Amino acid sequence: MKLNPDLVREILLYVEENTHDFKSVSVINMSKALISEGEYTIDELLYHLMQCDLSGLFYGCRFERIPRNDERHYIDYGRAVIECLSPKGHEFIENVREKTNWEKIKSGASKVGSFAVSTLMSLAAQTIQQAISSKLGL
Repeated sequence: MKLNPDLVREILLYVEENTHDFKSVSVINMSKALISEGEYTIDELLYHLMQCDLSGLFYGCRFERIPRNDERHYIDYGRAVIECLSPKGHEFIENVREKTNWEKIKSGASKVGSFAVSTLMSLAAQTIQQAISSKLGL
């Protein structure tokens, strides 16, 4: 499955907004919010959640690997929980929060031919560094 950078961003924004006061996010609630509009499937959501977790963007992410009725699925998404964003996740979402920055980052990723999470994070940090230098006249 190809990584969809917009879904990565939406997941991080959702986790940031919905985890507070030691309240975690269940993937079943996230799926209701992100899949209800029909833009993404549960398979896409689960894949992107695992990629975010493997990239170190979450803290306290737990997937219970239990087969569901459909043998293709090996994660019971109702039992997957995300405690909060990691420091790396917070840094990344801060760098991509502004839509204009996000569009620059996606454009850069497209030009280099990689939408890997590490590439997006690197481009996000560079985009913000350039903005800081420009604003401060450095």
